[in-house]
Amino acid sequence: MEKESRKYIEYWDEAIRKWANCPTPDFVESERYWLEPTVAKRVKRHVAEAIGLQPELLPNPYWGNPEKCSAVIINYNPGGSSLSGEALRVDHCHHCHVNDGNPGLMVSAIARDYSAAALKVPDFSQAKYDYWTRREGTAFWNWMRQRSEWVKRMLPETTLPPFFLEICGWHSKRWNCHLLPPNVMEEIRRRVAPVLVESILNSEAGVGFAIGATFGRPGNILNFFGYEDVTNKLTGNDMIKPIPEKQRWYKVFILPAAGAPIIVTWSEGSNRQPAAHFAEFERELIAKTMAYIKTQGSIQ
Repeated sequence: MEKESRKYIEYWDEAIRKWANCPTPDFVESERYWLEPTVAKRVKRHVAEAIGLQPELLPNPYWGNPEKCSAVIINYNPGGSSLSGEALRVDHCHHCHVNDGNPGLMVSAIARDYSAAALKVPDFSQAKYDYWTRREGTAFWNWMRQRSEWVKRMLPETTLPPFFLEICGWHSKRWNCHLLPPNVMEEIRRRVAPVLVESILNSEAGVGFAIGATFGRPGNILNFFGYEDVTNKLTGNDMIKPIPEKQRWYKVFILPAAGAPIIVTWSEGSNRQPAAHFAEFERELIAKTMAYIKTQGSIQ
């Protein structure tokens, strides 16, 4: 049976290639479920409009290798720009849809063969190179670098970079899962959930991470993917606050019969990764989680 991650990579190679070949930027046919109406009763908008999806910008559905990684970091979607129209095209020219084949632009260099670039997480110990030196590439570089350093603190023995997986591959100005109608959620589950589980089980650490309070709320997208909150079973508390004077919390989710644990963390007013002083606790939580899974017989 073909691996889910391989199908996912091939799907996005083709989708991004079609996007690049369109005369104007738009969602390709297989991604047009984002144009479904929202569930809002008063305001009649489609989902893409409600959450500000920007088909003008090169999709970034993943970065890294789902078959060979240290751990998995799941995110809602790539951040977008507050700009639009000509201002967006000028200010973000290396991310914006072009149809002129200019090889000097990031979007031209990557869009024709997305996986050739995306399967390789940059070496953050080296200086930035090619399109990463561009201003609009710097934020993405820093985002990946900071989270890679966080994973390295938790998993000091690892020799591999993380795999970054986006629930939605399109950039947006904002994100609100509660605006997603059931058929859009089902499409996300069909496309993303199998890759998430497979990549976690393929990883060196066998664990995934997510940052943000919405990942830990009841009825969150991990629950929709079939994950169960086992924080109380592990610790006797519904959420964990490891340092009393620090406003940071943790939860642990596990997929029944598969394991594939995901550790969720968040802090008030921030979407940043935890600081270094949480690393010892995080390593202990990972060890406790993996031990729990083994006692439950969830790892085949």
